[in-house]
Amino acid sequence: MVFYATWFSLTSQRTKLVVTILRDYYEPKPLVIAERFRYRKCVQKSGQTATEYAAELRQLAAKCDFGDRLDEALRDGFVSGVSSEACQRKLLSEDRLTFARAVELAVNMETAHRDAQQLRTGDDVTAVHKCKWCWPAAIQGNF
Repeated sequence: MVFYATWFSLTSQRTKLVVTILRDYYEPKPLVIAERFRYRKCVQKSGQTATEYAAELRQLAAKCDFGDRLDEALRDGFVSGVSSEACQRKLLSEDRLTFARAVELAVNMETAHRDAQQLRTGDDVTAVHKCKWCWPAAIQGNF
């Protein structure tokens, strides 16, 4: 009850000050150098798609304070951390590459690689398998 009365008797300036102090205590600002270290160590994990990797980089970069160099930092991080060597070569050969274009190319290469693998192995998700069922049982309602 005392806190309630004290809180509402504070002026708006004091209220803002108290809120700021509490926020700084409970939500300390991340150290930019530590966040950039985490960002630069990020590489595409096994089984992680290019889209998932790009999302992870975006999330890490949000805390890095890259400012107006955000797109360049994302592009460079994506190119250096992508797991496919063929994809990395392709991205490095592109002139005036943006982050969005790098992700688009990587997704296209992933899709092409997956489709080519399916064609080689003969595994087709859309293949229809012949089902055996007894005609007389179907007529009687015993599927």
